[in-house]
Formats: sequence, C-alpha cells, structure tokens
Amino acid sequence: MIIVKENHAFDNYFGRFPGADGDPNLALASDPPSSDHPHTHAAWLNRANVAAREQYAQANIPNYWRYAQQYTLCDKYFTEVAGPSTPNHLMLIAADSPIINNPHYRDPINTQPPFNIPSLPAALEKAGLTWGNYGGYAQGYITALKGNKSNTTADKFAPAAAAGKLPTVSWVYGPTGLSEHPVPVIRLVGEQLAGVRVEQRRHISLRRRRSPYVACLVADQGEMEAERDMRPLPEQSDGVRRAWAGH
Repeated sequence: MIIVKENHAFDNYFGRFPGADGDPNLALASDPPSSDHPHTHAAWLNRANVAAREQYAQANIPNYWRYAQQYTLCDKYFTEVAGPSTPNHLMLIAADSPIINNPHYRDPINTQPPFNIPSLPAALEKAGLTWGNYGGYAQGYITALKGNKSNTTADKFAPAAAAGKLPTVSWVYGPTGLSEHPVPVIRLVGEQLAGVRVEQRRHISLRRRRSPYVACLVADQGEMEAERDMRPLPEQSDGVRRAWAGH
C-alpha cells in the first residue's frame, strides 16, 4: 500500500526527528502554509534563492512522527525528478518519467500524455497479481493504464479494505484538501487521514489473520522545501539533469 502525499521534503517534516540525518535548525513553518512555493524545474535550478527553508515540528504532524518512531523512517530521501508533481507521480508508478515539468496543452504533441512506457501496475498484471489506484491521476497518463478498471476514486479505498478486497498493491491518494498540498490544505486532517488508511489496513489484516502487509507513506516531490544538496549525482539525459540515481 503506497500512500501518496504532496509537496514536502524530508527536512520539512522530519528535520527535527531525533537521530535522523536531517537539518533541525530551520524556521518553524506556518500551519497551514501561507503560500504554494514554486516547484517547476526552473525553480529547482534557482532553489538557492526560492527554496522554502522551513519545517514542521512533532506537534504539527503527531501521527507521522508516531509511525516514524514505531516503524521505519527513510532519511536521505530526495525528490526523484527535479521538478513538479506529475513527473514524480509517474516515477511512483513506472520508475520513469519522460517529462521534467507538468504537461501543458501547448507542449509539442510528442511530449504530451499518454506515454507509452512500462509501468509497475502492468508488471503486476503480467505476473498474475492485482493493483488498484485510489484517486490518482497519473495512471491515466500511461497508455496501458488509461481507462483500466483498476483506476477508481479515493473514497473506494475504505470499503475495499473493510471487505478484505484490496488488491496486491494499492496506490492511495488524498482527496482535494487532504493531500497536504499547500494552499488549500487541511494539514492535521490530511495527516490523520493517512493514519486512518494505515490503521484500516492493519486491523483488517489482523482480524482476518492474513499475511502481513507493507504500507509506504511518501510525498511526490519536495516543492523546493528544505531539500538539502546531499544527494548522489543525478542521472543525465541530453545534458540535462533530470532524476537522482538513488536515495
């Protein structure tokens, strides 16, 4: 189960987490955020001047810190594509992205979705396994996944979990206002929603005595928020730095 949230880097949420490789000295961020910081590829290249050097404390996101204390917290985790949401959503589905910015109707036709690229859901189907997309949009940007019956709305997750009918792998997205995307955002409610999703799956698994499951909580990209330059050298394509070689 992959729970996808929006636009927050590691230091922005966990820089103050004890023992983590984070920067604990950033200013406390406003809650809710006061603005939606630029996060295009051009903004990333100018991050020294436009990045938001701020972070939240445990009191702002208590559920996330509780999970980090109880389970595993991945520090040294960086945005995969040096750009905005869509290319990073594609990375979570396909481990690849043919674009570095969000698609625009004025882009050349050969750079517009849908894209004919391999994907993790397609690989699952080929292996005889199932997948589900609960509320995501980028699956529709991949040719083989567009229109697939496994694409559904976010509100279908809880009933499927309660009925014990979740697929092998689920991509779960927050509805509008609950994805923690800055402006508009209901941060604590969005954070609580992620906790509810994890607990729903855990209780169903225990009640039905099913095999253990794995829940991964990730953000699509860091929105230039406190993402330090401590990452490996990025991969390059046509001389343009696009994605990080590893975490």
